[in-house]
Amino acid sequence: MADKKKKLASPHYVGGAVGLIIILIIAGYMLYTRRVSSPVIGANDTEAQTSPKAGDTSLVVADQAAGERVVVTFMDLPQGGWIAIKEVSSGRILGAGRFPGGATSGSIQLLRATIAGGAYEAVVYKDDGDTMFDHKKDTMVPGMSASFSAQ
Repeated sequence: MADKKKKLASPHYVGGAVGLIIILIIAGYMLYTRRVSSPVIGANDTEAQTSPKAGDTSLVVADQAAGERVVVTFMDLPQGGWIAIKEVSSGRILGAGRFPGGATSGSIQLLRATIAGGAYEAVVYKDDGDTMFDHKKDTMVPGMSASFSAQ
């Protein structure tokens, strides 16, 4: 009987149990923070969601390093369109990229780089048919934007 107690309380069993508990806590934290920090903003949404729904027009842009390129984490633009990157403080468009319907992610090369600490907005425009971006001719899609910051 004493041998069974020694085996159950051995450092190997205790260490394994503690390790398993730590792994479960870390995995739970990672899943929780991923779900909370990735809001989806879309034209069919009434509030921020944690994951896109099939058929919704959606756009997700995560906070990212400052630079001459912006990564669009997720997009669902059934008809395709332009995504323009705007500087929040001035309203100036830093660049735009055209994406076909069915694209789910991508990146936009900017004409002017984002700056660390700056606030930005990705905005969707419907092309007027000439396949050239012009914020005065192309139509901004209401409710289709995602805010992010450069770090």
